[in-house]
Amino acid sequence: MSESQTIIAENEAFLQQHGRDLQANIFISRRKTFVEILFLHLDADGDRSTLNTTLSKLAENSETATGIHLTSYQNQLDIQTPSQHQRSLFCNLFLTSKGLTKIHQKDDRWFPILDHLRGNRQDLDGNLPHLELKFTADKSIDAVMILGHNSKDALPRMRRSFEREIFPRIGVELLFTEEAQVYRNKLMGGNRGRGLVVEHFGYADGASNPCITAREFGKFGVDGKTMNEWNPVSSYKEFVVSEPAVAGQETFGSYLVLRKMSQDVRQFNEVLKDIADKINQARSNDDPKVTPQEVGALAFGRRRNGTSTEREPAYDDKGLNDFHYPEISKCPFFAHARKMNAREVEAWPGLPRMYQNPNPIIRRGITYGKRRLRYGSLDTTVQPNGDVGLFFLSFQNDIGRYQKILQQSWTNDLDPILGHLDNPQKTLQHNIPGLNEPYEGFGKFVELLGGLNLYAPSLSFFRNLSTPTPVI
Repeated sequence: MSESQTIIAENEAFLQQHGRDLQANIFISRRKTFVEILFLHLDADGDRSTLNTTLSKLAENSETATGIHLTSYQNQLDIQTPSQHQRSLFCNLFLTSKGLTKIHQKDDRWFPILDHLRGNRQDLDGNLPHLELKFTADKSIDAVMILGHNSKDALPRMRRSFEREIFPRIGVELLFTEEAQVYRNKLMGGNRGRGLVVEHFGYADGASNPCITAREFGKFGVDGKTMNEWNPVSSYKEFVVSEPAVAGQETFGSYLVLRKMSQDVRQFNEVLKDIADKINQARSNDDPKVTPQEVGALAFGRRRNGTSTEREPAYDDKGLNDFHYPEISKCPFFAHARKMNAREVEAWPGLPRMYQNPNPIIRRGITYGKRRLRYGSLDTTVQPNGDVGLFFLSFQNDIGRYQKILQQSWTNDLDPILGHLDNPQKTLQHNIPGLNEPYEGFGKFVELLGGLNLYAPSLSFFRNLSTPTPVI
């Protein structure tokens, strides 16, 4: 058995034992088209018993997947048919450090997790905006609920049910709601029936997540998917946190980074066209012309269909992720994909991801903002310059990993897509192939509007709230 197979076997054993207790979306994506993110405030002086009983019931219902329930990893795994998937509700519940303190303020065994949440706020309390700034100090964001469904009409009904019937009774106030939606391009990617998930710039999203489950691992060796150069296999240990035991029961949660980022699609496309025009002006009339799409591939490090610039354009599958950045690379050193998923020259081919990338995270982002569809695909002829963007979500066992990845993207040539999020005015210069002078103008396409650092507790965490005194 190879080292990768050993890690996958360990992951499956862990998931089989704890799958009903882990919140969904950590190891399997939510797979819902429509999402509402509810930002909640807990009444500090309210009756905790009613709140605890309700949260406990939401967790207990997940065992049978009946009624309103928090979705577990196993709940997602149990969905076998398209009709089950179409009608099922997805529900996550996460806590900020303030929310965790309100619920477990007298249990010092939770201090390490609280300290980690509080200690990784430097990117929120410094120059970067914080979603809590929308409210006064007495209206802190204590919890975040994510609801997902494949029917757009189902989510508002579900939210109103929580807002009118459940939240007032248990001392929870809905501060505000953010709506999000998955967009697809049905003209790109290997699965033309469903279409390729894209972000607002029109590029395939979620191409470089680590491989955790046997189901993901089994896709290698099929349809050209290999891992000879880059092995994405990673241990579950990189993404979970051990919780204080109750009655000897071992449970696990995870840390969640949430960031709201706006995207200026119009400016992005204007810059791509400007660069393409400058490159073509510098070429002789006999040379082939460069298109804005080719310039975009240089900036992203991937083509719109998700395939790496390291591969030939004929490939049409973002899942073909087996590449690294050789000394003579087709992927520019400044490319976004290279910054976010470092695959250094000295990386050892064949080793698990945890050896190749010291900061693995699982991305679960989703786009927000209204976009027009044409033939079921994102309409790229309309180029908004506001009110659209991405909710960046990532799970990891150390919140600092997100910041380390960003800091890595800010060294040397800055990320041409994200720029320098905590210093948006910083001048960006990139040496674009085909241009004699460094180009200024990249990096102003994404603005960080706010963020939260959250904890994703186990379902046992919520079930045990009905126990007045923690049992050790």
